Amino acid sequence: MPRDATRVIFHTSVIGYLSSVNERSAFVQTLRDLDVVWVSNEPPELLPDASQALAKPWPPGQFLLTMNGQSVAWTDPHGTQELQTELLAAGIPL
Repeated sequence: MPRDATRVIFHTSVIGYLSSVNERSAFVQTLRDLDVVWVSNEPPELLPDASQALAKPWPPGQFLLTMNGQSVAWTDPHGTQELQTELLAAGIPL
């Protein structure tokens, strides 16, 4: 891999397969410690650091798309349909 390449880790519906809160926390911390762009698409309750500031109720059955642990958008469970295009990073609530 070229030294100047941006490494990206993307996952969807992975964290739920980790059986404990400790395993999920370790997974998240490992990704934060790497020199990568981390993109995830998971149920919001499994990413409490990213979802805690979001207004409730959350859209039922929707996943939270995050980049580097920051909320970006609500998606369907496979990330194929972005339901709202406003970016949380821009301060526009979803």
